[in-house]
Amino acid sequence: MPARPRRSAHLVLLAVLMAVAGCAIQPDGAPRDIPENEQPNVDALPATGGAATGSSLIFLVDDAAEPRLLRSVMRDVRPERPGTRPGISAVLGTLFRGPNATESTDDLSSAIPPDLELIRKPRSEGRTWVIDVNEALDQLDATDLRIALAQIVTTATALENVDEVKIRVNGEKRKWPKGDGSLTEQDEALTSYDFPGIVESTQPPYPSLSSTTR
Repeated sequence: MPARPRRSAHLVLLAVLMAVAGCAIQPDGAPRDIPENEQPNVDALPATGGAATGSSLIFLVDDAAEPRLLRSVMRDVRPERPGTRPGISAVLGTLFRGPNATESTDDLSSAIPPDLELIRKPRSEGRTWVIDVNEALDQLDATDLRIALAQIVTTATALENVDEVKIRVNGEKRKWPKGDGSLTEQDEALTSYDFPGIVESTQPPYPSLSSTTR
């Protein structure tokens, strides 16, 4: 019997604590403004790219570089047929999806319009591939167009069986700007060499003459 009063005291203490906790958090009685630094950025496009893993390369834009450069990132691209390597269609489709959330945080972006898509499967003319896309590239200004073209060309020619590409819009042959702003001939194939200095180098600097002669 002496344990009963102690148990009752514990129950009373527990009830008091629960009442205090219930009073600690009260709902807002009226609307309030959300501080600007806590508001979500509703205008930003969502990052839709896949995880940065795998053996396929795509090229994104390093916005932290001045001028902007292309940086290669890895993607795990599913091949069209089991037991084969990912083809140009699958790799370009991955490129068109842009950076993932982590890459966007690290100042990687894409100049390629989010609504760009292949309108038919790329076809080969030997080691030259014809890439036919919709008219989304026409939305870009001259600077972003050169960068977007460089992304497509460098990503495609990173594949073993692709040396150069011809880019058409709804089947229409075009003259495209190269890295220096000059135009190609009508339906001229593009290579990564048409965009010199636009891809971030991963090669370490050459040693100086003094260090090599020691």
